[in-house]
Amino acid sequence: ADYSGMARVYRESLGKDKKADEVPLTLNILGGLQVKELFLGLPYRKTVAATTFGSALDIVKKVAEVSKLETDVMLSGFGSTGLDVGEVAGGFDFGSVFGGKKDYERLLKYCGDNNIPLYADYDIVNFSSSSHGFSKTFDAAKSANSFTAYQNYYSAALRNKNENYGRYVLLNRASLVKAAEKLFDTAKNKKLSGVGLSTLTNTAYSDYDSNDYAVRNKTEEDVAAIIKKAGENGLSVVASYANAYAAALSGKVLDIPMTSSELDVLDRDIPLYQIVFKGITDISVTINTAVNPQKRFLETVACGSGMTFVLSGKYDSRFATSRHSAFSVSLADDNLRLISELAEKSGSYYAAIKGAKIEKYILLSDTLSLTEFDNGVSVWVNRADTPAVVAEGTVEANGFMYKEGK
Repeated sequence: ADYSGMARVYRESLGKDKKADEVPLTLNILGGLQVKELFLGLPYRKTVAATTFGSALDIVKKVAEVSKLETDVMLSGFGSTGLDVGEVAGGFDFGSVFGGKKDYERLLKYCGDNNIPLYADYDIVNFSSSSHGFSKTFDAAKSANSFTAYQNYYSAALRNKNENYGRYVLLNRASLVKAAEKLFDTAKNKKLSGVGLSTLTNTAYSDYDSNDYAVRNKTEEDVAAIIKKAGENGLSVVASYANAYAAALSGKVLDIPMTSSELDVLDRDIPLYQIVFKGITDISVTINTAVNPQKRFLETVACGSGMTFVLSGKYDSRFATSRHSAFSVSLADDNLRLISELAEKSGSYYAAIKGAKIEKYILLSDTLSLTEFDNGVSVWVNRADTPAVVAEGTVEANGFMYKEGK
């Protein structure tokens, strides 16, 4: 057995037989964030919109003009404090700075009329202010010393605490299901296709307020119960950077891992995560935030993942000091040409592999790979600056070639 066989065995152990309803293009639209302001010399923070519901509708329409790929839309950071930590689940509502009810309903109607699933992402794990029955004092997770387990932001470059953004807490584990149920009521009222639970699906944490949740106990059970309740409410769950137990249960996973830690120079990156989940879960990779979007696209093709583009309506110079670096590359108008180009290149390929599982992933050389799917489709991906010749034909430089089975 090789790594492809190992992945197959793991996939089968998940017991998920139904083919994934794969959507090749996801628009992850960023709402906004908080910026510092001064009033009579006193500092305060306010939420600034990078994308309103009106501009989100414009983005979706513009993408539809340049791409024929099946598409879904995720609204991220549209709560009371945008992408920044604030109330649980962003206050269980959209922030007023993003537009009114009629603006949202126009977006919702367009997506419905054009069979575009519409999701919104909510953080039910991290919060920094009390509201809607969740108290920062009484409903925060506890550390092993029984004190509140405060979380801090850190500077990756300096490896120290970044005091500019304050600190936050984690919702105690016993309250997660309660928060999720409240969120699902909100999502149904807003007629969403589903909810993004990015932090829940990529975070495992302990809560020593109860021995039941020490050393991250029952994390898988909690997540499974919440995803099951979402389904009972007619909602799909979209995960992000998901841990395996969450990925197996979610309808879609954004930002799947694309590289290893590269701790050993002798190691080669094998897309084991993709081999396991392709075909049973809709998986997607963000393209435009990569250092080299074209290279990222090739790796996406090699593992049959969908493409995600992080987009926004405008850029504000105050975003430069934010923790959220994606704003610098997310302007929708700046990304339309790339979306159009990659959609044209990959449209027929995505149609050919829709719902197919990966049977084998083979490294033919340092720069050339072959992926074989269970429906007979094979794709060769060439990462070199010169063409690669295989028995089936020539793979262009920094390109791919696929063949359908007989």
